[in-house]
Amino acid sequence: MGCAPSKSADGEIARTPPPPAKPDAYDSFEEEDDLDDSELKGTVMKDGKEFCSDRGQYLVIKEVGRGAFGIAKLCLDVFNENRPCVVKSVAKTTKSLTGKEETGKRELAIMKKLSHANVIKLYDVIDEETSDKLQLVMEYASGGVVAKMSEPLSEEECWRGWRDMLTGIDYLHKQRCAHRDLKAENVLKDEQGRAKLADFGSASIFEPQASDQVGGSVGTPAFSSPEIAAGGKYSAFAADMWALGVTLYQMVYGTIPYTEPDKYKLYKQIADSDDVIKFPEKVGDEAVTKSLSDLLQGLLNKNLEKRIGLKEAMSHPWTTRNAIAPLESEDVATVEVSKEEIENAVHHSGGGATGGGGDSLFLSGDFPIRKFKKGDVICRQGDPAIEAYFIAQGSISTHMKVTLETGDGAGTVESSERQVSLWHTGTFVGEMEMLLGQGNNRTASCR
Repeated sequence: MGCAPSKSADGEIARTPPPPAKPDAYDSFEEEDDLDDSELKGTVMKDGKEFCSDRGQYLVIKEVGRGAFGIAKLCLDVFNENRPCVVKSVAKTTKSLTGKEETGKRELAIMKKLSHANVIKLYDVIDEETSDKLQLVMEYASGGVVAKMSEPLSEEECWRGWRDMLTGIDYLHKQRCAHRDLKAENVLKDEQGRAKLADFGSASIFEPQASDQVGGSVGTPAFSSPEIAAGGKYSAFAADMWALGVTLYQMVYGTIPYTEPDKYKLYKQIADSDDVIKFPEKVGDEAVTKSLSDLLQGLLNKNLEKRIGLKEAMSHPWTTRNAIAPLESEDVATVEVSKEEIENAVHHSGGGATGGGGDSLFLSGDFPIRKFKKGDVICRQGDPAIEAYFIAQGSISTHMKVTLETGDGAGTVESSERQVSLWHTGTFVGEMEMLLGQGNNRTASCR
């Protein structure tokens, strides 16, 4: 039987938590799962401060969650004006996006370019070569998760969050991106209360004309569609819509349709067409409107042919409040990525300095940061000299050379123990990106 909220003697919905579910059936970053030391390999100490990798870029502020997949930490990106971000570790598995050697880089490159108000931005992906984890660096949303177990929301809150989620999934699907792990804990709110879809560790991206048929079980079992539970091939986009329906159900009722902790039994319940999901008419003292109940029943219809899809959900009377507040599907350009963006989709850390290519930076100390790219003028005669560390692929080296092109021919920037003296007016002609900080009381001069 489906597990609906328990009723009190007067027939109202009791606001008691559902039975505890095991992490494999309902993975939660609110659960204090035991983690072994291997989960912490990506964390390193530098000058008494904790960073999420040996690149020294993501300064750890505090732990914000942990679960079966690892630890999520709130960090400051010291290379980007101390921008807040969340760094979450995910396993390098063949089932997840990050484990696909041939296609993973392209998919990650696309995801890093996705940009929408209702989608959490993926800033960076770090491959810790000494660990079995990848680190996803994501936009920080300070408002927390959209809903929690045993805490139903008002219908107004559900409506606003639902429209945000629909707009976000509409954008993703137009980019041929299936999330594949939608649930309340992967929908976060920013400081304005706007809902944003987060966590793309299980996502798949399809070619423009390719089928979205996939196989295998990814994501969180309790949010899996009947087609996933039954085994075989299924539509990744349709599975997203089912999971979105379960998420809305949780927002409304404070629980989910099925909470069986055993994954095998759980899938049997979800796939069983005779195991009808319950849609209570009340939550506490509040009635669930017929329009909302109709939407939920349409989203969670176990018959795929009769189930509401994305287009129907966006035009549903509850979504649009009977056309008073229409929700328009946006016309968006398809994200395209270059060969260079694909190659640099994942930053490798822990492999040591190699003197060129890849993940290379100049890092200042406490000085303002300027960013240079190929073709930019670095300095002219009389400009302040540069003080910097040269960092290549995660390891600091203090004796490196950078070739410059000048009007008189090639020159070099020579690095000493803690400073770089620029002796030529020139432009950077390498392929590496540099961050340089301005030094004190020195000027560059031409020899």
